[in-house]
Amino acid sequence: MLRNYDTKQIRSPIPQVKGLAAPKRAMFLNTGEVLHCMFRVFRSDWYEKKLSKLDGSEKARVEKFEQELKTQPLSGKPLGYEFFREKKFDGKRLLFLVYSEHEVVFLVTIVDKKVQQQIINMIKTKLDVYRELIEKLVRGLKSP
Repeated sequence: MLRNYDTKQIRSPIPQVKGLAAPKRAMFLNTGEVLHCMFRVFRSDWYEKKLSKLDGSEKARVEKFEQELKTQPLSGKPLGYEFFREKKFDGKRLLFLVYSEHEVVFLVTIVDKKVQQQIINMIKTKLDVYRELIEKLVRGLKSP
């Protein structure tokens, strides 16, 4: 049976966290029976800098990826861990972390093929730092 889905956009106060760009809104799907939360997508400052250097068509493609990640957070290729992934486009890679327990996707950076492995290795050494950052942010979102 097909159903119409209502999309609700809910604005929430996002605390300022160094190293993160806050999302503009959280989105939810209402199927009429159960309210399904879509993953929230956060950008690092590093990611923001790399994104600003892309041309218009690349930016549009990356922003489309961001929207897809809200509903399909495990898309892309895993990079050694199920939660550390990449999406390829035009010879570049968008590197991101998925925190299923918090329903969050964290966009870490965009790299080209030349330095890809070095950056992946560096991110792997800082996984605990990224996790703490996301947990602080999520705790801040849940606080009244």
